[in-house]
Amino acid sequence: MLNTSEAKVLLQTITPAMAANWLKNNVHNRRPAQSTIEEYARAMQEGRWRLNGETVKISSLGRLMDGQHRLMACVKADCAFKSWVVLGVDDDTFDTVDIGRKRTAGDILGIDHCKNAVAVAAAIRWISLFRSGFFNMANIKMPADEVRLFLAAEPGVEHSVASALSASKILAPGLCGSLHYLFAAKDREAADLFFTDLATGSNLVPGDPVLVLREKLMRDRMSKSKLAQNEIASICIRAWNHRRQRNTGTAILKGATLGPDGKRSFPAIL
Repeated sequence: MLNTSEAKVLLQTITPAMAANWLKNNVHNRRPAQSTIEEYARAMQEGRWRLNGETVKISSLGRLMDGQHRLMACVKADCAFKSWVVLGVDDDTFDTVDIGRKRTAGDILGIDHCKNAVAVAAAIRWISLFRSGFFNMANIKMPADEVRLFLAAEPGVEHSVASALSASKILAPGLCGSLHYLFAAKDREAADLFFTDLATGSNLVPGDPVLVLREKLMRDRMSKSKLAQNEIASICIRAWNHRRQRNTGTAILKGATLGPDGKRSFPAIL
């Protein structure tokens, strides 16, 4: 709670010097997350940081109660940002500060009335992964505002997620949507048919790469030792490529490929 006789709420432009000074009294706070600091710093440098009502809180004894990641990002980015600052918070209320759940990218898209918002957010992260050349999903960090900007620039992702949802019983919805979107960039009609066939298995002849993929995915769902999602993504791309090249009799769909640097990567989408 606030010491109401002394508390002040101010709108301030926080400079790197101010941030560094407040951080000197950052004691017994949770361990900073470097990825969060980098995410915030990038947003500040790119002009995406917005005043949203969140506050930096300073206790009546000068202790930093809330805002360490924002202040550390300010120092790292070496640029100022605007924030509401609450001065005079009772020092003994520290354990009640900042305990709410952070909104996810899916939450934000849902607020924007995006259909299948959670799956769309996941699909955008997958698309970024494919385009980056990384094979490890952990290498892709996308804050909610970046996901929102991505969808604004490429609204077709929402349509692709809806188009591929029929296959989500055997393939994660976000991965379905991302692959449909990337496949549709090559051939939309073929992408629609690929996921319809994958979902239903109807009228597929032996040797059809989609039938081979469907059976492999269904076996994987029943297995105790499951394939990693990035391996599944690679196998789906190979099935698409085999069908595009009219290859049949594909008994084994291998996963990742090795790049020239020896690192694992996704196959190119044909």
